[in-house]
Amino acid sequence: MAPGARLPQPFFRDMPKLLFYEMGVHWFDTWRYLFGMPKRLYAEITRVSPYIVGEDSGIVVLGYDDFYGFLDMSWATRQKLDQPLGDQVGPVHLEQLVIDGQNGTLKLYTDGKITILSRDGQMERTIEPKTCLDHEESHYRLQSHFVACLEAGEEFQTSGHDNLQTLRLAFGVYESAVQHRTAQSNFEQGAIPLIIDVHAHLGWDYVFDEHFTREDQLNKHKIFQVDRTILQPASCHDLESVVDQHNTIAALTQEFPGVFYGMANPNPHLKAALYEQEIRRCIEELGFVGIKIHTFAHAVHPSGHDGRKVFDLARKLQVPVMVHTGSGIPFANPSNLIPAAEQYPDVKIIIAHCGMMIMAGETGMAMKRCPNLYADITWTGGFLLRHWAEELGAHRFMFGTDHADNAGTELAKLRTCGLSDADQEWMLYKTALDVYFRNIVE
Repeated sequence: MAPGARLPQPFFRDMPKLLFYEMGVHWFDTWRYLFGMPKRLYAEITRVSPYIVGEDSGIVVLGYDDFYGFLDMSWATRQKLDQPLGDQVGPVHLEQLVIDGQNGTLKLYTDGKITILSRDGQMERTIEPKTCLDHEESHYRLQSHFVACLEAGEEFQTSGHDNLQTLRLAFGVYESAVQHRTAQSNFEQGAIPLIIDVHAHLGWDYVFDEHFTREDQLNKHKIFQVDRTILQPASCHDLESVVDQHNTIAALTQEFPGVFYGMANPNPHLKAALYEQEIRRCIEELGFVGIKIHTFAHAVHPSGHDGRKVFDLARKLQVPVMVHTGSGIPFANPSNLIPAAEQYPDVKIIIAHCGMMIMAGETGMAMKRCPNLYADITWTGGFLLRHWAEELGAHRFMFGTDHADNAGTELAKLRTCGLSDADQEWMLYKTALDVYFRNIVE
């Protein structure tokens, strides 16, 4: 991975998830074929090379009712090679496999040899002296299988549902590694444990004198295994500043497609034509997925004249609107959203911060009254999330961080406040998929 090395896939250097994201699907697919779906998974991963972002080494323990297995995988471990690697990285067969049974041990060596070791360990019999990689033949067999199934109307061996179970294991590695605990949440159902952060900032905040950096976001994704983040500008008063921050966000979404998305946040007090022009540019040209109203920073009432023009545009462009609540009374009261939510029932409105504890009572009241109101859970008590999940449904709440260094706190709160696994999944990613990504191909 060193600079200057010829890599067939040089983008590996910048992937926040690497070894088990790229190769885990192959290993786990083979593992499931041989042993079936495990009930438990525990993982430790690390990065050795200074030239990459993601992990290049890790150990995964897979548990069953009456046996266990483990994967010890590394792109950083030195070992005696059966053949030189050469100057260019290529597909060299280096994996080993050992299966211990009651009557013997089956071994696959790095040179492709397959043997059986007797029960007493005294005799090793060669089954295949050498097996080789044959990419061309495997592709031919795969495509022939697809064609045959299409003609016969039969399901592929590698069906979408089956692949989701393999992906569940691959993502389970990161879930276990970041939490330092066993992952055991319904592997059979094939759910993918995404983490989507719907509330994050990038740029200099001209109101609160804070700098939200690119490095903060990349580190958040790496340390806490966040899969997607919706970025909005920090607070800007003038058009020129917010345009610059919108462009910076757009550049990051292009650099990391499918990882970062944009949310527009120009000052609603700008002249209507200028405001609409910038919102349309963000949504229609830059591909942003929502609009923000910062009631405190821009001193705007969400149901006032300039607030309603935001909802007018959101309705036309069919995007959700996030609204700051909590600090900044009287503009930031969650109850201020009731008139707008009732006037625009077809617009999904997100109550940012759930009123920040002090106004949390208004959040529950407003959401009871207006079914198009949702909320992000930043700066909100865990006991409230548990109560609201029971009363309003977890499908109306979304994970967010606001500040990148708040990610660990927000995740710990969500995971330890007594929510069911299903409710956690809604808050971690399912609600966000429904609100922000319904029209985006998954």
